[in-house]
Amino acid sequence: MSCICAGVGAAPCAWPVVASIAWWAFSRQYDRAEEKLNAVLEMAPSFGRAHMVRYVYVEKGEFAKALADVKKYSPHSGRELAYVFGRSGHPAEAQRALEELNQRQPVDPSAFAWAYIGMGNKDQTLAWLEKAYAQHSNVMVTLKVEPGWDPLRSDPRFQYLVRRVGLPQ
Repeated sequence: MSCICAGVGAAPCAWPVVASIAWWAFSRQYDRAEEKLNAVLEMAPSFGRAHMVRYVYVEKGEFAKALADVKKYSPHSGRELAYVFGRSGHPAEAQRALEELNQRQPVDPSAFAWAYIGMGNKDQTLAWLEKAYAQHSNVMVTLKVEPGWDPLRSDPRFQYLVRRVGLPQ
């Protein structure tokens, strides 16, 4: 992983490294994903994609770590704040972050889907995923593997969306 850092930022080869690390998270091997992502962050703390470690923290129930990462590196991300606050059982803070997100334009519909899934609102999550689908959001490619969508897996509306995206069953 020595290619992660080159000068000030991340080298071009950082993308494949983080993509391969994402596999650990998508396969629910959170300890391994955390270890690898933190190794990347030690070398390149400003490499944004490696901060997906915050989602690993959420899945492990380590909400304080997730929130600390968001507040330090993405303090104005209503999507991520709403998601972490919602998942950690702080609905008032999640709602405030969602209201802040509503003030921004334009916003990818997937940001609202993430905020609502964090808050446990499946109906709104699915409504925003439908909008994301209509706009060809890149979040669609992760529907089958992203742990954040796990609460929706048994919902027929989610299953129908996955089929329409064309992901293998």
